[in-house]
Amino acid sequence: MFMLCAANLPFPPPDAQTQNKTPIVRSLGFANCLLASYNKIPERELIEDCSLEFGLDFGALNVYVSRQVDEDDDPDGVSGLRY
Repeated sequence: MFMLCAANLPFPPPDAQTQNKTPIVRSLGFANCLLASYNKIPERELIEDCSLEFGLDFGALNVYVSRQVDEDDDPDGVSGLRY
């Protein structure tokens, strides 16, 4: 779940003029970081450390993963897995 959401985070941050998704190299690095310590998933410290290492916004990732319903025509979290 964390890996899928990390790959779909808005990047760069919302205040930028263009809105793209997380660069593949960052999301793959994040995924590899998690998999290197897969027995610690979903410990917050692991997710925060991997987010920091690969330049992902942990707060945004946490919000994305935690959403249960679609909002503003932008599927996130569990609802985003349907697409």
